[in-house]
Amino acid sequence: MEWVVFAVTAFALFALGVVFDKILRTKFVDDSLALTILFGLTSFLPMLFVLPFVNLSLPNPGILIAALAAGGLVTFALLPYIKALSLEEASRITPLWLTSPIFVLIIASLFLNENLAAKDYFAFVLLLAGGFFISIRRIEKTFKLSKAFWLMLLSAFLFAVSDVLLKFVYTASDYWNNTFWILLGTLAVSLVLALFFRKKLFTGMKKIKRTAILPLTCSTLCGFAGKLLFFLALVSGPVSIVSALVGFQALFVLLFTVLLSLWLPKILEEDVSTKILLTKAASILIMIAGVVMLYL
Repeated sequence: MEWVVFAVTAFALFALGVVFDKILRTKFVDDSLALTILFGLTSFLPMLFVLPFVNLSLPNPGILIAALAAGGLVTFALLPYIKALSLEEASRITPLWLTSPIFVLIIASLFLNENLAAKDYFAFVLLLAGGFFISIRRIEKTFKLSKAFWLMLLSAFLFAVSDVLLKFVYTASDYWNNTFWILLGTLAVSLVLALFFRKKLFTGMKKIKRTAILPLTCSTLCGFAGKLLFFLALVSGPVSIVSALVGFQALFVLLFTVLLSLWLPKILEEDVSTKILLTKAASILIMIAGVVMLYL
């Protein structure tokens, strides 16, 4: 069961990365596409230090295509997430990734002929209900669903597709070789986007201060280390269960953002009133209950 430890640790690192992402998006980079491309380009850099110790080889065509596609989808999944970060608090949007497990089950049902049971649909209702609760904001005397809700649903779906492809990739035994091709897929898509949107990218880059290097480096390292552990979890753990552990990420993000808001509000400030915190915590618990329902 080491894969459980790998997955939970990975989501803790991803949660820490979310905090740095929020800081970057709100204080340093005012364009979501530019920041997404920047993340995609820098995500490959840590791999350069590992390459001298990796015996690279070309996988069979099926594994190669799946690896490149899985990595490329990560870039597209990051874009709506980064945009959502510009609209909402980090602790309000990250729980919406808890909808990803139901997408994994649906994809498995369509392509792997796995049938969904009645409890799976009930779990889906719980996941969406929790998502609605955490995404609704009171505006004057009415309640409105945040635009970030739909952006995060799209991000969760794209990550779910990527996770299923990753599981297929790691049926092959060469862990580091597979990891290289996955990260290369992320880099390749980011380079294509950088080429097509180079003016927007250059404009965004010119506005970035040197002080952004630290949070960008921390985000990149957290993401890279988190991916390595997440991939290790996929090697031996079922993809549906591994993806379901994303609930820990939501809890870690809530913890990190509350601590920063209380101790270092100039760096990151979120609403930490008792009512808001109870709403967020209750919504996360509802969504976690939905995930648990999937696997009873």
